[in-house]
Amino acid sequence: MDKKLKVYAITDANYTDTEFVYDNDKFQHLHLQKRDIFYKQEVLTIEAYNPDVVYIMSGWEVGTDYIYGQLFPLLEPWALRTGRPVIVQAPSFGPTNTILNGQYPWVTFETSTSFDINNTRSIMHNIKYNESIQHPPFPSKLFVCYNHRPDNYRTKMVDALAKHDLIKEGVVAYKRGTSTPADMLSFQYFKGPSPLQDPLEEDFELNAIPEYTPDSFPRSYHTGLVDIVTESRILEGEFQITEKTKKPLSAVKPFLVLGCSGYHQWLKETRHIEMYDEIFDYTFDSDTSVDARIEGICENINRIRNEDPIKIMAKVKDKAEHNRNAYVKRIEDLNYSIPKSIRKLIVLHEYGRLEIKCAYDSAMQDMRLYLQQWEYFSGNYTSSNQPWWNIKTPNYRVDSHLRHS
Repeated sequence: MDKKLKVYAITDANYTDTEFVYDNDKFQHLHLQKRDIFYKQEVLTIEAYNPDVVYIMSGWEVGTDYIYGQLFPLLEPWALRTGRPVIVQAPSFGPTNTILNGQYPWVTFETSTSFDINNTRSIMHNIKYNESIQHPPFPSKLFVCYNHRPDNYRTKMVDALAKHDLIKEGVVAYKRGTSTPADMLSFQYFKGPSPLQDPLEEDFELNAIPEYTPDSFPRSYHTGLVDIVTESRILEGEFQITEKTKKPLSAVKPFLVLGCSGYHQWLKETRHIEMYDEIFDYTFDSDTSVDARIEGICENINRIRNEDPIKIMAKVKDKAEHNRNAYVKRIEDLNYSIPKSIRKLIVLHEYGRLEIKCAYDSAMQDMRLYLQQWEYFSGNYTSSNQPWWNIKTPNYRVDSHLRHS
C-alpha cells in the first residue's frame, strides 16, 4: 500500500478575530496573549502529528502577517529541523506584509481564490433564488455606500462625499463610525445626520438576524444606481474581492472601489471584469494616494450627477451582465481557481493517498471549498458517481491523543 501524504492545516482568523483587535486597541495585549497560547498549542500538535507539509489556508484574510505573525517563530524550530514545507495561502501578499522580508525563508506563499469560489456560488444562488436580483427595482438614488467596520479611509470617504454635497444624493451607511460625538470629531465636512445608516435598517446590527449578514443585500441597496465600495484592505498590493465587491457584480450594478491602487486594473487582468469607462474616468485608480483615489471617486459620481439614470443604465447594462458572467466563468476554470499544490492534494485525496488533519474544523474551510469546486467542474463526477468523501465522510480532526488543547 502506498504511503499517504500527511498534511496538517492550521486554522485562520476564526480563532484570531482580527476585527476585535482593530476596533479595541486597549484590549490588544489580551488578544495577543490569547493568540500566543493558541499557536503554541498548534505547534505542539504539529510536533506530535509530524506531517509532511503544513498549510495555512487564509483565503479570506489578506493580513497574514498580522494574523499569524506570532506563529512563525514558534513553528520555525520544527520547520528548520525537518525541512518540510510550510505553505501560506492568501488572496494577496502586499509589500507591507512583514513576513515577506526574508525573515522566514522556509515559508512558501501561494495565492488563494477560495473567497472567489464562495463569491461565485453566492452569485449563482442570487441569480436563481433572489427576487431583487432577478427583477431589480429601478434606482431612485445616485449611489449607495455601505460601511461597517470604522477605519480612517472609510471616514475620509464619507467626509469627501459630504464635501462634494453628495450625501443627500445617495444612501450612505456608516453607523459605527458616526454614532457618538467622539466619532463626529473625525470629520471635517460631514456634520450629520448621526448616525449614518440605511433608512430601512435603523435596527441594524451585523449578524443579529439572517437578513443582516455580510453577504446579504441591505434593504435600500437596489435604490442606488452606483455602488461605492470601500473594500476591506487598501494598502499597496493588498488585492482581494470580498463580498463587498461581489454585491454589485451580482446585482449587475456599475461600481467604483476604494481599494489599493490599481484595483480596477487588477479586476480586469485577473478576473476579466471590465471597467465602466463609458461613464467613469479611471485615472484615479493608479494613484498611490488614498486621498487622491477618494477624490477621484467623488469626481466620477459628480460627473453623472445630472445625467438621466435610464441612459446611464442603457450604456452599461451589457457590460454589467458581461462582468458578472465573466467573473463566474473565470472562477469555474479550475486551472485558475484551484492552486497547483491544492490540485495535487485533491488528486491524492481521490486515490485515498492523502491524510489531511487539523485541530479545528475551521482550518478546513478553504479545502472543503476547493474539493466542492473540483467535484462540480472537473467533469469526473455526476449525481450517481460522487467522490468518496461525499459518501464516506472522512474525519479530518487529528486524533485526540495528539491534540494539545
